[in-house]
Amino acid sequence: MAEFRTKKQIDANKLDLEVFRVIGQIDRFANEYRDADAEEMAMHFDAYRDRIRRYMHGKDREATKP
Repeated sequence: MAEFRTKKQIDANKLDLEVFRVIGQIDRFANEYRDADAEEMAMHFDAYRDRIRRYMHGKDREATKP
């Protein structure tokens, strides 16, 4: 696998990181306020991460496995 990353792969990696951070924030909110809707939202966001992760470089995907 090539070490070079395309702009699309770099942007997908950055977007995945942001989504990961948002999921964490939502999850902390859900835990702090015992909010089932927020917990469900975090689970849905996490389930959809693969839709952007497929565009990441394989080594970045492997390094950040959920």
